[in-house]
Amino acid sequence: IGTVAALDAELNGVATFNLSPAWTIAKNTTKTLTIKGTVNAYGSAVSGGSHTLNLASNANVTSSGSQSGTDITETVTAATGTAQTVYRTKVLVDKASSSPSGSSVVAANSDVLEVNVTANAAYDAVVRVAAITMSGSANMTSTGNAFLYKSTDLTTPLATEAYVTTLCSAGTTTLTVASTAGIPVGSNVRVNINAGTAVNTKVTAVTAATTLVVSPAVTACDGGTSAVTYRPMQPGIGKLFFGAQTTVTDGDQGVNVITSGDTTLTLGSTDGFSVGDTLVVKGYTAAGVEVTSTAGGVIATIPNATTVTVSALTLAGTINPTYLSGTAANAIVNGHNSVAVAYTGLINTSGQVISAGASATTFVVKGDTTSTGTAGTTATLRADIAAIGNMNWTDKLNYGITTITKNLPITGGTLTFTY
Repeated sequence: IGTVAALDAELNGVATFNLSPAWTIAKNTTKTLTIKGTVNAYGSAVSGGSHTLNLASNANVTSSGSQSGTDITETVTAATGTAQTVYRTKVLVDKASSSPSGSSVVAANSDVLEVNVTANAAYDAVVRVAAITMSGSANMTSTGNAFLYKSTDLTTPLATEAYVTTLCSAGTTTLTVASTAGIPVGSNVRVNINAGTAVNTKVTAVTAATTLVVSPAVTACDGGTSAVTYRPMQPGIGKLFFGAQTTVTDGDQGVNVITSGDTTLTLGSTDGFSVGDTLVVKGYTAAGVEVTSTAGGVIATIPNATTVTVSALTLAGTINPTYLSGTAANAIVNGHNSVAVAYTGLINTSGQVISAGASATTFVVKGDTTSTGTAGTTATLRADIAAIGNMNWTDKLNYGITTITKNLPITGGTLTFTY
């Protein structure tokens, strides 16, 4: 019916369509007008930019009686399309045909999940973080670590999550332990509550070097010899984290800025972070200069779901977390609208590159599935990427993309162990 070359402005632009020939709509009938637009190729587009086409008011529609020719006062007040977010590339995730299921054996470094990841032919993508949900009935006795590999190299891990055990002297919701180091917030831990009895619970905070907060509460953790154990393969309500990344919105030396010397940071989520991790902060100054912390950031405590305390950060400038996302002009100049981020332990140190348009990169999750049960019984274990936000990637512009990964979530195969 009509084509308009472009909107008349970069921000809040307008396109006017003059229908030729004009539509005639018979009485008691409905016609659907479809409006399509082509997003500019990168270089003239913003990674993470949101675009919505709409008829803003009845004044945006001109119509008249088909016989009288008299203008009609439209009754429509507005018609707004769904917001479309665009990135420089996209990522597709699928469970690999080689991903295991069915009868399995309990052993160290067992294969529990394989997923294929591909990037659109437009540009490379970089996978930075993955969180794996372990479910099932197995109770692990393992002391081994969990690993993330590429299928082409099952010797050199891209990321490792270590087994941790620590003595627990008392507690129900707040556990007093020998050390909280290496136990991530959001992870599942197994707590011995008395001789021969243990339960699973989730870590929700680490308020001191020797204090874990868990939910649900356990009935006891006492005796001086009881243990809290983080086995990465243990099924429960927490997750196994390969790296951690989130938004960061504030420090403690200014309002809504992150400054060199900050020791308390407000994050989007503390999931995946552990006491002893070195947290890195990255963002833009108010002058548009990208800066990354170069020292400090060692996590001392994680008091709640959005706060960490760290050794004093070293930054070459003061980060304005919303320098890009809060100002369209800044986002246009820089080609993306990222907010500032904080991260630690990324896959393959700085992220695993997924080459544009290439064959899939297959990620393999392995871990120690050693467990015990009554002779003749069975138990199950399954590894999933259970939510779209459990994989964090970038198109090499936008710092972290967690809402648009195609085909997530991924459900792994159920492994069955016979004792």
